Amino acid sequence: MGRVTGGMYRRLVALARANGRSGELHCRQELVRLHTLLELNRLNVLRSRSGTKPTGAEANIAKLLMSEISRLAGEIAGLVGGLDAVLVGDDAPEAGLLSDIIQYSPAPSVYGGTDQIQKNIIGERILGLPR
Repeated sequence: MGRVTGGMYRRLVALARANGRSGELHCRQELVRLHTLLELNRLNVLRSRSGTKPTGAEANIAKLLMSEISRLAGEIAGLVGGLDAVLVGDDAPEAGLLSDIIQYSPAPSVYGGTDQIQKNIIGERILGLPR
């Protein structure tokens, strides 16, 4: 499945519209929240590539953002797909994309260092907090 991108976000929005869920307040709020996190991640990447003096936390921040983005995408996949979100194969919406998102969503918080380790690194190395 891979990471959540703008293209995948647009597919989730289209599916929410097709399923009549885009009018539901909670669903809309979560979609906007996902869009905001994707945009923050994009800006963080641009900042790290800009050539300005790095803070040293760009990679840690990107890792934490991707974890949150993946978790939220899994929740949204369940919201927009309902019970059909767990289907796989030809009968599944989006050829099983929603099921893939839901199954993959916890992975980024573990691989590459858990979220708690990333927060500790930021706190100790960047913010100068005690161990």
